[in-house]
Order: sequence, then C-alpha cells, then structure tokens
Amino acid sequence: RNLYRLAMPSSMGVMREKFKVAASLAGEGELRKAMHKCLSPTEGPLSSELLISAVRSSDDQAIRSALGSWSDRELRYLWAEADGRSNGNVTSRDLTVYLFPSAASPSARLTTPLTRGRSPSPSSRQPPRSARSRSSSPSS
Repeated sequence: RNLYRLAMPSSMGVMREKFKVAASLAGEGELRKAMHKCLSPTEGPLSSELLISAVRSSDDQAIRSALGSWSDRELRYLWAEADGRSNGNVTSRDLTVYLFPSAASPSARLTTPLTRGRSPSPSSRQPPRSARSRSSSPSS
C-alpha cells in the first residue's frame, strides 16, 4: 500500500549493497565474468525479465551462489536501480558497470603503473639500488 510506495525511493541502492555482499562471498571476479558471459549475447537494452531469465537459466556456480536465492522481485529491484541510472536504456555493460564499479576502470588501474614507469627517474632508480644491495651481500 502506501508503506510500500514510501519504501521504494529509500530502497534505491539497497539491492546493490546486498549484491556487493553476495558478490564478495561468491568471488567478485568470477561472478563478473559469469554475469558478462550470460548477459553479453543480449543486444540492445535489457529488461528485468531478461536479467531474471539469465540468472535463473545459468548453471554457473558463482551466479548460483550469489543470486540463486534472490527472488524475482529482488532481481527486478536490482535491475531498476541500474536502469534508473541509465535513463531507461540499461545495457548489459551498464548493468556490469553498475554492479561492479571496479570493472568500470580497469584501464585506469593499468595506466597507473604504466605512467609510473614512464615518469622516469625516481621509480626506475629504485630497483637497481635494491639489486645492488642484494649483490653487495652475496649469500652464495
């Protein structure tokens, strides 16, 4: 009734938080790969029903352990949260980025070490120093 309507806006983000817990228990990396695999054949915008059927029909262990116990209603809420952030056109990529924020910036993670390697002096001088200190005290 009215209580149900009042609960909806404040529950935005709640399913994502619940998903984070489930993902960490199931293994986030494995779950992300499995979700991508079961949703990537879907062209264009997803619907909550496509998400539900993908989860229900998946035989992947990570998906089963993370989302197997979720009701259809909970999965619809999870999809609605992602959909609300993508203006009604949530794709499998949007959903993956919403559910796994760290997946949105793998390139940022990769460029950090590369830029450190490119900024020459301080970081490139440190490894030879440690190599010299190892060679100055021979253990053999």
